[in-house]
Amino acid sequence: MFLTKLLYQIATFNFIHCPEHVSPGKIMYELVYNGRIVEGTTKGVMKKTAGFYRMFSTERFSKWMQRESRW
Repeated sequence: MFLTKLLYQIATFNFIHCPEHVSPGKIMYELVYNGRIVEGTTKGVMKKTAGFYRMFSTERFSKWMQRESRW
C-alpha cells in the first residue's frame, strides 16, 4: 500500500523550470519586460505556468518539454 501510494505521487509530480536572472534594483521591471524560457515535464504544467506568466509579463516566452531539450 505504501509503495503504491509513493509510486503514484512520483508519477504525478509536475516540475517546471524557468531560469531567471535579474539585476539588483530592477527585479520587477525585468520580470515584466524580459522574455524567458519555460521548461516542464508535461504540457499541462507548462500551460499552467504560461498562464501564470501571462498575468504580469508583456514579453514572449519559449516553452520546451523536458524530453525535447537535451544538452
